[in-house]
Amino acid sequence: MVKKAKLPPICTYCGKFARPMTRDDPFPKALWAGKSADRVIRVPSCGPCNRRSNESILKHFFVVLDSRFYPEIIRHFKDPDGRKDFQDFSSAWKEKNGKWYLYADAEVTAKFVKMFMGIRRHLLREKWYYVPAEGFTILKIDPVDDLHEGRVLPLRVGGRNPSRTFEPDINAALKEPMRHKFRDFRYDWFADDDDGMVFGLKYEREEFAHLGNRLFLICAVPKSVQGKVAASET
Repeated sequence: MVKKAKLPPICTYCGKFARPMTRDDPFPKALWAGKSADRVIRVPSCGPCNRRSNESILKHFFVVLDSRFYPEIIRHFKDPDGRKDFQDFSSAWKEKNGKWYLYADAEVTAKFVKMFMGIRRHLLREKWYYVPAEGFTILKIDPVDDLHEGRVLPLRVGGRNPSRTFEPDINAALKEPMRHKFRDFRYDWFADDDDGMVFGLKYEREEFAHLGNRLFLICAVPKSVQGKVAASET
C-alpha cells in the first residue's frame, strides 16, 4: 500500500497550503515591550504572508498606549527614511472639542484582523478551519459609566463613527477577566454558538487611559461552511 503523503500546513492568513511553511507571531514582535518569560506563540504561515505584514504601523499606533515605544518611534520619525511613516501617522490624528484623537483607520484595522486570525487559530488548535479576513468584524470597546459601547473598525478619521451600547448580559461578559495572557496582552473568546465565535483582546498597560487611549477589541467570526478547510496540525 502506498503511504499517503502528508499535506503541508495551511497558511493562517491566506488559506493556501504553505510551501514553504514558516511560523508567524500573532502578537507581532514590534509590540514586544520589555522582558517576558511567556512562551512564544506561533502559527503556520506561508512565506509571503509572513514577510509582507508591515507591522511597524501597529507600533506607531501603540505609542498612545505605552510610553516604552516612544523614544524609538520619535527617532524613526526624525530620520529621513521615516518621513513617510510620520505623514501616515499624522493623517490618522484629528482634533475634536479641543482634544486630539488617534483613529484606527483601515490600515491599522487590517493589522488587528491579522492578529485575530492568528489568535483564533492558536485558541482553536485542531478544530481550526480557515476563514478569510473579510469574515472578521472588529469593534473597539469603550467603557461608558457602568456600560460598554462599541464602534466598528475601521474608524473614519475625524468623522462620525456611530456607536452601539450593549445589552446587560453582553456588558457582564465584557467585564469578565480574560483567561489567556501573552506579555501585555490579554485574550479569550466570549461566545461560541451557531452564529459564530466572538473573541476579545486587551492591552493591559493603560497608562494613558485617562486621555481615552485604551485598547479593548472584540472580533466576531461567522461559522461559515463555504470554503471550509480542514485544519492541519499547528
